[in-house]
Amino acid sequence: MLDVWPSLILRLLTLRLSFSFFRSSLFSSASSLQCVPSVCRAILSGLVREGEDARFFLEPVSHQLADYPLLIRSAVDLGTVRSRLDAAPHQYAGEQFANDVRLVFRNAMLYNRPEDPVYVSALRLLDLFEEMWARFADTPPPRALFRDKDQV
Repeated sequence: MLDVWPSLILRLLTLRLSFSFFRSSLFSSASSLQCVPSVCRAILSGLVREGEDARFFLEPVSHQLADYPLLIRSAVDLGTVRSRLDAAPHQYAGEQFANDVRLVFRNAMLYNRPEDPVYVSALRLLDLFEEMWARFADTPPPRALFRDKDQV
């Protein structure tokens, strides 16, 4: 039982830091922009093309994971994001799109341990998404902002 606590504490600290990045990015200029649906589709396609990393996030999480709904309130996957974008491109493109893509990867990081391949893939794809989103929005990604604050 005592062996579980260090990894649980590490996961909670990681999530707390991630949430602070997420919250700060909600109020950045990147999230207030309404992007063109074709840009959102291009970003989504770029994520899906990542093959080995993306395969975990293309479809909803299996219902065989009984504890998943206990930890994850808003489950979303890249297939659902694509469906929402196709259904209402101009209403969904922008802030809601970016928040849902981030949620896909944050959910995976919440549910899985840092040494798990799903967690590692989620972290890689989240970083890739933030880089692509920042290129579009012409603002630094939240992780880069944290590193700058850390160095000061």
